[in-house]
Amino acid sequence: MTVVGRVVGLWRYPVKSMAGEELDGAEVSWHGLAGDRRWAFIRDGQVRSGFPWLTIRERPEMALYRPRFAEPERPEASVTLVRTPSGEELDVAGPELAAELGGT
Repeated sequence: MTVVGRVVGLWRYPVKSMAGEELDGAEVSWHGLAGDRRWAFIRDGQVRSGFPWLTIRERPEMALYRPRFAEPERPEASVTLVRTPSGEELDVAGPELAAELGGT
């Protein structure tokens, strides 16, 4: 066998454009890492065509939001919580976080 590379760090991003989480290991399937970019916010006023996602380009402060899975070993079945820059922890699917970000 020929070694073509090695993994020196593994990161998962539960919410598009928010902070990532370093992992010791992860399940990988045909669609990538389990739980990676499972969530995203749609920009206000966007139709669902083209690229409707709210990203760090429009809202650089999104990098300060820290998502995590309540059950990290089961991201596909877990509630996703997001710690805001103010320290509040919100459910990613709740209206409070969308209102704070200005997305839907």
